[in-house]
Amino acid sequence: MRYGALTTPARPLVESALLAALGALFILVAFYVPLLGMFATLISPLPTAFVVIRHGVRWGVLSSFVTLAVLFPFLSPITAITLMTVYGTMGVALGYSVRRSLPAERTIGLMTGASMVGVAVDMLGAYLVTGLTLPQLAEQTAKVFNEVFEISHRITGGNPALEGMMQTVTPEMIMRTLPAGFLLGSLFLAWVNYEVVRRVLPRFGYTVEPLRPFSRWIMPEATGHVWLLAFVGLQLSPFYAEKLPFLAVVVDNVLPMAMLVLLLDAASALCFFLLRSGFAGGVAGLFTSMAVFMALSSPLLGFGVQLFGMIDVLFDLRRVRYPELSDI
Repeated sequence: MRYGALTTPARPLVESALLAALGALFILVAFYVPLLGMFATLISPLPTAFVVIRHGVRWGVLSSFVTLAVLFPFLSPITAITLMTVYGTMGVALGYSVRRSLPAERTIGLMTGASMVGVAVDMLGAYLVTGLTLPQLAEQTAKVFNEVFEISHRITGGNPALEGMMQTVTPEMIMRTLPAGFLLGSLFLAWVNYEVVRRVLPRFGYTVEPLRPFSRWIMPEATGHVWLLAFVGLQLSPFYAEKLPFLAVVVDNVLPMAMLVLLLDAASALCFFLLRSGFAGGVAGLFTSMAVFMALSSPLLGFGVQLFGMIDVLFDLRRVRYPELSDI
């Protein structure tokens, strides 16, 4: 990490207050201005992160409370607390990671944990303000999926695999897999915010390590073992689902997450081998995207892709973890 434009001496209290006001402005724009709101949402954790980078976690938390106080006159208390929790926790996690020069993977992991806290508070706020319960949220989500499927069906025609998948999208199934969706949604939000902020911080003199190129992504070895156990557990679920319902719910949540992780790993491996074969980056990306779409459209092909991803995770076909072994 290097220091640039923000190295002029300043009292932490004054600087934290100014950045808190800026953070409140970003949140208000995200809440009230539809067009600029999306961009403001992506950079809302930045002011808190700056405070943590420059002055530590204590000042970052204090700045978050100041931001909350600024928001109270413009938003309802519950809405202000909800928004500040979402962006404040992510800002503290990001600032702490940059201050400690943590690698990108750990930074996104911390931001994911912070995002999960924020999303939980957001759901609690929605319940307190509107009375929206989790079963009602699951029912609304199922309706959205069905509407999207109907639009896709009218545009692209019938897809037997997609139709079969949509038959399983019920409010009951969404409630069962809510933890998996909760975690994956938080991870996606953390990754998007990280990629945006990573490109902004260098303009102020701070460097943030990027993720390794997609063709060099490799997932933890434990993912392959977890996928195997969850897949076997799914096949055996008729024998224990009634006696051990909690175990069935665990399998229903773990298996989709493991499947998605192995799909990403397989896509990364395919991109790697295409690039090594001499394909241009754009062409390799296009072919990889087409392969992912085909895997999502065909259960049999999707299962084969998961097997390939599991083999790469367990045996490191690309020698990403131990590159020195490629010479053996």
